[in-house]
Amino acid sequence: MKMPRGNQDKNQTKSFNIDLKDSTKQAHGYNHQTPRPNNNYHRQGYNEGLRRGREEGRQKGYWDGRSETYDKAYSHSYSQGRQKAEHDFHFRGGNPLTMADQFQIAMEHNSRGKKRDALRRFNLILLEEAHNAKPSFRYQALWFAGEIYRAEGDEKLALKIFLLHRSNRPSEMQEESLLNIATLLLEVKTGGFIGIGSTKYYDKAKTLVNTWLKKYTGGARTAEALYTLGQCCEKLKQKEEAKSVYTRVKKEYPNSSWAEKAKKRLKKLNSWWGR
Repeated sequence: MKMPRGNQDKNQTKSFNIDLKDSTKQAHGYNHQTPRPNNNYHRQGYNEGLRRGREEGRQKGYWDGRSETYDKAYSHSYSQGRQKAEHDFHFRGGNPLTMADQFQIAMEHNSRGKKRDALRRFNLILLEEAHNAKPSFRYQALWFAGEIYRAEGDEKLALKIFLLHRSNRPSEMQEESLLNIATLLLEVKTGGFIGIGSTKYYDKAKTLVNTWLKKYTGGARTAEALYTLGQCCEKLKQKEEAKSVYTRVKKEYPNSSWAEKAKKRLKKLNSWWGR
C-alpha cells in the first residue's frame, strides 16, 4: 500500500475523513518538539466561535426560556463557528498554519481527550502535507490516528493503519507496532481481510507476540504482551499453555490490571465450563 502524496491523492485517504460535526489515554508514540500555533489562529478561530455561540445561543435560549437550551445552542454554535474560522484561516488566510502547527494542535487535542478534533487535524496533515516535506509529520499523524481508532474500538481500521505505517516505517515504533498488530489480529472479524484466513489470524498473532517477548521483555507492556499470548493460546485451543501463561502474569505482575484479567481467565479455564 502506498502513502498519499499531497493534494493530488486525497481519494487514497478517504477512509481517514472525519465528520466535522463530531466533537478519550495519551497515545504511545513519537517524541515531538514543535512550535506552538500563532496567536492569530486563536484570535480568529476561537473568538469567532465565541461570538457565534453567544449570539445564536442567546437567540435560541430566549424563545425557549430554559438554561439547558441555551447551553446546548451555545455549545453547538461555538463549535461550528470555531471550525469555520479555523478552516477559513488555514485555507484563505494570509498566514496559514504550518504542518507543525497542525500537529501540535492535534497532539494537544489528543492529550485532552478530544479525539475527534485530533483526528481531524491528523487527517488534514495526511491530505495536505507535501510528499517531500522536511520535517515530515505524515507518519506521526498516521500513527496517532491508528491509536485513536484502536482506543475507540474500530479494530479493523486501526489494524489497517498500523500495517500501513509498519510497511512504510518498519524500523520506527517497532515495539509498539508488533504488539498492537498482534492484539488487533485477535479482535478483527474474519473474512479474508489483508489476505489472512480465519484460522491464520491467531497463528500470526501468536508469532508476533512471541517475537515481541524475545525482543522487549521487561518493557512497560510486558504484562499486556503475556496476557495477549494467553489469549492467542485460548483461541488456538491450547488450554494448558494458556493456563501457564496466565499463571505467569498473575505471579510476575500481581499489581497490574492484566493480573486481574488473567485470574478471571484461569478461573474460567479451570471451571467445568472451560473444559
